Parts: sequence; structure tokens; C-alpha cells
Amino acid sequence: MREIIRSVQLTSLVYQGNDLNLSPWYKTLEQLGITDTKAVFNHSTGTEVFVCISSVDKLIKIVVRGSEPPFTSSGIKDWVNNFLSIKRRYYGIRAHSGYARAAESVIEPLLAMIDLLPKEYAVTVEGHSLGGAVAVLLAVALGYSRREARFNSELRLITFGQRRVASSQDLKAALQCRYLRVQNGSDIACLTPMLPGYGDQGTCLYLPNDPELGPLLVDPSEWVKFKDRLFTGLEYFTDHGIGKQYESRLVALEAGAFRKH
Repeated sequence: MREIIRSVQLTSLVYQGNDLNLSPWYKTLEQLGITDTKAVFNHSTGTEVFVCISSVDKLIKIVVRGSEPPFTSSGIKDWVNNFLSIKRRYYGIRAHSGYARAAESVIEPLLAMIDLLPKEYAVTVEGHSLGGAVAVLLAVALGYSRREARFNSELRLITFGQRRVASSQDLKAALQCRYLRVQNGSDIACLTPMLPGYGDQGTCLYLPNDPELGPLLVDPSEWVKFKDRLFTGLEYFTDHGIGKQYESRLVALEAGAFRKH
């Protein structure tokens, strides 16, 4: 469970810029036990991926940055990707065109980098929002290329406030990894695109609005989630942010304070 909290912290950190030489990066990465960080950028699609390596924990975290504000240069590219929701072929499935475009723009240099990393290291792919969507498609590509077979540990996928990327059936067939999808209460982004042929997979860790439901639900039904968000307002948008609210609530995981609905 501690690993999920570390994933929240890293996924939040990558929004703070892409200059790995900045002191806040060094300080935070050191606190998280990260001993080396590499980056893969594609400026034409605005996609940024950070490979965070812990030689102490023998761990590799592939972290994809989510959408920047639409008034920035990178943000414009991100939001173009968000709205390109017509599907196209991607590594054996039909996937969201914008997120497939973003994933394809970094997959080759990322695969080349992965091939140089120690086989005994555990690997997690993660991201928030658009970054979570692209992380899913990177995991699909890793499975399709059989890159995950070179690692002794199972590939893991953790997303936060993730937008949808494909049908449930396609994702079930394509993803060869442990997949945790964390959703914060009324976060409307998790329901987009609201189009036929899009769905969810993986284990949903749901952080409810209603305190009577407890701090966290595991795989709640759609009816439970619908009732929980029915009478919320601004939370549809404010629940999409990542940071301390995610981190503080997920600490409940370590105490085992969750229920299955």
C-alpha cells in the first residue's frame, strides 16, 4: 500500500516541470528513495515520461505527466490529444486516437531504455488523467512487445483520475499486468469520453464523497458510485486534482480501512 502512496507523490511531482536539475526534484526524489531519473520527451505531441529508478528497492517507476493547462504550449497539445476520441488501431486493439498518438510518440525510446535496465527490478507504469490514459496504452505496448517477460517481477499499472482509452473487452485481452485504477469521488474525467465503446478495467480503488461509506471502496458497483456523486456540484471538477487529498486519503489503505461493495 505504501507503494501506491509513493506513486501519488511521483505522479504529482511530474507536473512541477521537466527540469531534472531543479533542487525540488532532487529533494523529493531522494525522500522517495529514487536514486536515478531519466526522461523521454516528445515535443510534437507534448508527451513527457519520467523513468524513476530506485537501486535500493530494485524498483522502476515509469511516470507519465498528465494534461497541462490549455493556455500553455504543452497544454494545447495535451488537450488536442484529449479530444481526439475517435478510435484507431493500436498494438492489437482499438484505442483513443489522441492517447494512442501520445503513447506511440515515446514508446520506441522508452522500450530502448527499458532494455538497458536490470531484469530483477520490479516495474510500475503510472500517471494521472491523460497521463494515466497514456500509461495504460504504454502497458498495452509492453505486453504486446513481450517486454514485460524480460522482468522477473510482474508488470504493474497504477492510474489516478484516469480518462478512458478503449473498450473493457479490449483492455481485458491486451493488459498482461496487475492494474489498479484510483478514482476520487465525483471526478468527472474518469467518465470520459462518454461515448459507446469506452469502458474500464482493473481493480477500482474509489475514494467516496459520503463519509458513511468509509475512506475507500474496492470495486464498488456503478450504482454505488452514481449515488455517491449524484448530489455533488463543484466536486465534479475539483475531485480531478492530484496531490495531498489523494495522499492523505490513501494512507487509510495502510490501516486496512476499506470496504468491498
